[in-house]
This record gives sequence, C-alpha cells and structure tokens, in this order.
Amino acid sequence: HPKACRDILELLQAEKIEEVFRYLETNPFIHQKKYMSLCGCSRSKASLDLRRLVEEGKLRWEKLGTSHLYYKVEEPVSGETNPK
Repeated sequence: HPKACRDILELLQAEKIEEVFRYLETNPFIHQKKYMSLCGCSRSKASLDLRRLVEEGKLRWEKLGTSHLYYKVEEPVSGETNPK
C-alpha cells in the first residue's frame, strides 16, 4: 500500500521536525551534525531537510566559517509587519 507507506513516512518526518523545533526552544541554533543526531539521518538527508525548512520560511541560516547555523524564524508579534 504505497499511500499508507507515504502517510507513515510523512508522519515520521513531522515528528522529527517537531523534535528539532523543541531543541530550538532551548538552543539558539542547530547545525547539520546535531540535526543528523536528532533525526537519525544521513548528511545528505539533513542538508535537504534543512534547506527545505529554510525555503518554507521556518528556519534561517548563517554561515560561520565552514559551518551553517540554522535559527528558528520567529513569528511577528501581533500588529507587527514582516520586514521582507
């Protein structure tokens, strides 16, 4: 049942993303190695996931030396406009 498998994979992915955002509640940023550790995934999967989260506007990134640091994008306060 391909649809059932796809649904399970999407649920597992959502749970991993929730874990990442829980981590970001107590840490200012996450880097690829930590993402790999939290999600139990390969370097290439971590890179794809983090890039997707940036594209979706959920994370922003900064380069520090050879590392990329990913920060949670804060929601604007009520009445505040998005500066973009």
